[in-house]
Amino acid sequence: MLAWCGRVLVRLGVALVCLVIVGAVYQQVGTWRDERRYPPPGRRVDIGGYSLHLNCQGTPTPRKPTVILDAIGGGSSILWAWVQPEVAASAHVCSYDRAGWGWSEDGPEPRDAAQHARELRALLTRAGVEGPFVLAGHSLGGLHMRLYADEHPEDVAGMVLVDAAYPDKDSGTSPEQRAQDEAYSRNLPMMSMMARLGVMRLFFDLGGKLDFEDLPPQQRAEMRMFWSLPRHWENQVAERAARPATDAQVKATAGLGHHPLIVLTAVEGSSSEWLALQSEMMTLSTNSVQRSILDGTHTSLTFRQDHAHATAQAILDVVAAASTGAALEP
Repeated sequence: MLAWCGRVLVRLGVALVCLVIVGAVYQQVGTWRDERRYPPPGRRVDIGGYSLHLNCQGTPTPRKPTVILDAIGGGSSILWAWVQPEVAASAHVCSYDRAGWGWSEDGPEPRDAAQHARELRALLTRAGVEGPFVLAGHSLGGLHMRLYADEHPEDVAGMVLVDAAYPDKDSGTSPEQRAQDEAYSRNLPMMSMMARLGVMRLFFDLGGKLDFEDLPPQQRAEMRMFWSLPRHWENQVAERAARPATDAQVKATAGLGHHPLIVLTAVEGSSSEWLALQSEMMTLSTNSVQRSILDGTHTSLTFRQDHAHATAQAILDVVAAASTGAALEP
């Protein structure tokens, strides 16, 4: 009996090793295929030992500021797929991938707002993208843009905060939401291992869907590519670990003066405390308005086409106000 059990365990071990090898090969082949199928839509710019991906559309105009887009935490330039072309029809607009995301290479840690501001400054300088800028940040990207504006006020013409994070991670969230977020953070190393063994890739190849299905088909495919990579999950660990430092850095910033600011807020699923914090952000400028999307969720403001249209319009309204000096309208 013991000998039989031993043989079974050996065979199970061999089968497990074979599955691991097959999964790893499946992942490597799929990654090689994806890299050729989905090249970067913009250009990679070396900023000193590593490169960031920058995607600019539209025509620079002397009398109009250039728009800079920074995505939600864990996201990339792909997520502006609905917004950027609409803005580009009337203004020069650049989205970029933070280090470690999208088509950008990994950068040094910590991945806090100060590091992102340094990298964005280097990227725009080396790429020859000149200000002034209207800065638009979604969620965590809003914190990054606030710090950039504080460190380089001479570059800033206006700002759009797209359901932007508040510089206190747990503010506006319920105990249940915090518990879910903590569980998600604990699972990130496991998700990285699953991606390394091809499990995430298999999930998508078998028709699995996640929360980016409202994006255009090309960008949905690109998102599946990046979510299948181990670094997508590993870089979330670094980004989340840096959040306390980011919050402290943004809390120490000043306001925008009279530069135009639109606070775009998603109402559906948001707590009253979160909505109050969104309204509080209007105090960052003396020329500010808040626009609420009643059926909008935290992600839909860029993911869903009709909500992305509202985001694009808010950006264009800030561009117009910055160009003319006019007051914003609700």
